Amino acid sequence: MRHLQFGPSIIFTYGPYGLVDNILPFYRLTALVAVMYALAISWGLAAVLCWALRPSWSLLGGGVVAWAVLAVADARTGYADLGGYADLGGVLSLALALTIAQLARGARGARGAGPGPRCWALLALLGALAGFQLLTKANDGLLALGLVAVVVVLAGLPPLQATVVAGVPLAGAFLAAWAGAGQKLANLWSYARGTWSVVEGYGSAMSLTKGRGAEDLYAVAVVAMFGLVLALWSLGPAGRSGRPGLMGWALTAAIFAGWSWAVLKEGFVRHDTHDLTFFGLMAVAVALPRVRRIHMPVQGAALCVTLVLYCLAAGGAPEQLHSPRASTVAFGEDIGAVAGFGGFSNARAQLRGQLVAGGSGLPASALALVASRSVAIEPTGTAAAYVYPQLRWDPAPVLQGYTAYTSYLDDLDASFLSSVHGPQRLIYQPFATIDGRDPWWDPPATVAAIFCHYVPLAAYGSGEGGTLVLGRPPAGGTGGGVGAGVGAGAGTGGGAAAVGGAAAVGGAAAVGGGGRCGQPDFIGKVDAHFGERVNVPAVRGAIVAASFSFSLPVSSQIKAVLLKQPSLYATIWPPRTEAGASAEPAKYRFVPGTASDLHVLSVPAALGYPASLTPGAVGSLELSGGGWADGDGEYSVSYYTLAIR
Repeated sequence: MRHLQFGPSIIFTYGPYGLVDNILPFYRLTALVAVMYALAISWGLAAVLCWALRPSWSLLGGGVVAWAVLAVADARTGYADLGGYADLGGVLSLALALTIAQLARGARGARGAGPGPRCWALLALLGALAGFQLLTKANDGLLALGLVAVVVVLAGLPPLQATVVAGVPLAGAFLAAWAGAGQKLANLWSYARGTWSVVEGYGSAMSLTKGRGAEDLYAVAVVAMFGLVLALWSLGPAGRSGRPGLMGWALTAAIFAGWSWAVLKEGFVRHDTHDLTFFGLMAVAVALPRVRRIHMPVQGAALCVTLVLYCLAAGGAPEQLHSPRASTVAFGEDIGAVAGFGGFSNARAQLRGQLVAGGSGLPASALALVASRSVAIEPTGTAAAYVYPQLRWDPAPVLQGYTAYTSYLDDLDASFLSSVHGPQRLIYQPFATIDGRDPWWDPPATVAAIFCHYVPLAAYGSGEGGTLVLGRPPAGGTGGGVGAGVGAGAGTGGGAAAVGGAAAVGGAAAVGGGGRCGQPDFIGKVDAHFGERVNVPAVRGAIVAASFSFSLPVSSQIKAVLLKQPSLYATIWPPRTEAGASAEPAKYRFVPGTASDLHVLSVPAALGYPASLTPGAVGSLELSGGGWADGDGEYSVSYYTLAIR
């Protein structure tokens, strides 16, 4: 609706069609597209489930199983949870892959017969779905792409013909959808690079464990159930003699490993209630393989175990299982509203009210300050651009600051905000962060760019609930402040090592050399072991910043590939008081992907922020975790100053 270009203007976990993941009444057209996608995915899955289960379960039994597993999956990933249809699209990719392999195997069993038209049609559909999924949610698109590759290589189809049949619809659907969203072909490379950077940095930045230890064991059991059912599926239909050949077992192993790994990542990298997504998707996956009638009790037992474990993890049965009528009626009402049968305006008004109540509201005086000027909202809170359509919203490329997981993404935002094309105003909520990260380092180069290229115009609230309205500084000066800032203080922590040369700094060009800051000036470097505390130089009248460099142990890198790497932490001590007393330290989550970017450690009073919205000075710090025991591994800290006018 704003005609922004993905790649150069927007980078996010979701692509141009990420809107299909939610059915929300932002705009009638987008809501209608989301409804159509949800219906296509849900009914497509139901059709494949009934086809797969009918020979062993009968049509009625297969229909009941399809309803049960889709109700469980929908409870977490679908309409009832206001999100997740892109994940159900990933399950449909698995369903199509299994169906194609089943049909190809049946064709090989018939002497002289090749794959029939239905097999090729489904392969083309799988390719088209993969192409579209690449523009919805990055990980689901890559999963679908992987399933296409597995089927083309291992399902026993003629390789060249299979590549063409899958590849042409894949490319066609991708390009048609890309153009249909108003995106330019010239931006494809920047979109691919940004999307890959999101995928690459997600695990180390967003991994989380909320003490749901029992669900780890449940997951092992569910993966085992899926593997057992898939092994029975590989034996082929009743009446077929012999065992699967090497290619057949390779196909089964690839599907099992790829699907299980992808869904475990989805549910357990952020191990809070995200694990319910894993159990919901796995419930459908266990029901998809068509097994012999003699093996139906095994599949039924596996389904029962999976559904019971889902309910245990969720704390009870989902509403769709014990009250299907209520959820069906609610869904029908919303489809009617979106389709124009009444209620859409009321739904939009209700959504706006919910967003305002959730913290997206702005005072009238703040709206007056940004009126008729381009404005970005940092680091989160972009919903305000919908609540107040009169805003000339001009966002930084990474829509939510906390998703700038890598230096590439952080530098995109910092460069945009520092450029002449950046927004004239910023609505800035300094303490809006997640997972115990340091708000002044989230993301680091972007925060430094904000300090250097914007000045405070007004402040609303204080502390964690505070909001600043910032504007471009006038030429040759700092502009007016709205309160006293906090200067840098001395730091006297222990363990500093020898000073060395400067390391490469991410975002340095974007942060300094314009606005009201000078270029970063290297002042020293220290090397330390993980768990060792280092001093921060005290320099008054300038911003003090640091970049970090280190390597993590091989074991952590392997864990990152398999599931998630151990979290990395930064512990920060404020400067000692004049009496020599040391305040209590604060421990924050540290994002390794942006370690080389400039991290602000102290600011001068010239920053002009109110005291409650000004970062406190750092006297000393230490890095720990990431797979290193205290005293092992090494990290380097390079210090810089930025003169501020």
